[in-house]
Amino acid sequence: GSWQICVAITTGIAGNESLLAEGYSEQFSENGHNDSIQLGLLCGIWAGALILLERYPARSYYTLSASLLFATAEYTIYSAIFLVSSRTNKEAWYRRFLVILSVFVCMLLISSVTYRRRQFALRESKTILKRESLRYTMEWMRLGQDEVFVAGLGEIKIGWEYAQGKAGDMAKRQQKGVRFLGYGGVEALFHQADALNPLLQAKAAGWIKASGGEHHAAGVKGEERALQKVFRAYREQWTCLCDLVRTSLVFDSPQDLARCLHIIADDPEVELLRISYDKCRLRVDFDAEKRTGGYRDVQLSLCLANHEEAKELGCAAHVVEVQLHLKRMYCIKSDDGHTAYVRARNLASD
Repeated sequence: GSWQICVAITTGIAGNESLLAEGYSEQFSENGHNDSIQLGLLCGIWAGALILLERYPARSYYTLSASLLFATAEYTIYSAIFLVSSRTNKEAWYRRFLVILSVFVCMLLISSVTYRRRQFALRESKTILKRESLRYTMEWMRLGQDEVFVAGLGEIKIGWEYAQGKAGDMAKRQQKGVRFLGYGGVEALFHQADALNPLLQAKAAGWIKASGGEHHAAGVKGEERALQKVFRAYREQWTCLCDLVRTSLVFDSPQDLARCLHIIADDPEVELLRISYDKCRLRVDFDAEKRTGGYRDVQLSLCLANHEEAKELGCAAHVVEVQLHLKRMYCIKSDDGHTAYVRARNLASD
């Protein structure tokens, strides 16, 4: 995208060359210092845009729009100064000034319209999230009136601490140099996910059989959504994709969910990863409205490190995600809550 910024620089230089061809070499030799200043400013805008594109790729549209706007504004001012100060070729500079001013006004209008559309999308996203958050919060408050439920939350905390106590210190990231079936990088990751997903779903079915509840098998995360996360949230670090392979376990009570945490932690084929306490969202002191749009669950990250078939396939180090839900919260999500969340997420470009 940075070629668009270069156009502004090239336009300025090409303009100078065209005026030289018209016989104004003397005028430009007198103003060579101003030419250098203009070129320096345009190069500064270009360099700043490249730095911002590198650091904030998800905001590339804003970077390019602002850079082009600054470039055209700078050249408009530059042309106006020459129009006023020039003793000759005023007509040529007047034409040049009008053209560049027209470009600047068009850029300003386009930027204003797109900025307003963006703000409208963000407001709509917040409205959707607020509405859905209220639904989850009301259900959570109703559940909190049951003493047995509240006691079960304490058991979930104990189960979480037990699982994290057994977790290894490996970072929650995929292997950077991963190779699989002749592929490397993110391609290898997707092929690994395809091979590993049936193994995780089979394991999850076993955990549910031992603890009670429902198993909701999930397919491998789609490439489009995965790459959205890479560019929107992970700053192009594809090794952060730790939920390509995932599964959902749904429980009627927090006591059953806590029991399943112990079962997973004690599974000899599993190696748990130590993750943030924020992933244990079924607790009274978690601010779900602010952090997760009201939704609450428990998430574990793990590898099937000691699973024989996973080792034979070469997928034993692939990080997967296990989501443990309470049924009454999950039903809201399943009805239309997730659809609303996806719309809000896309409107906000998250």
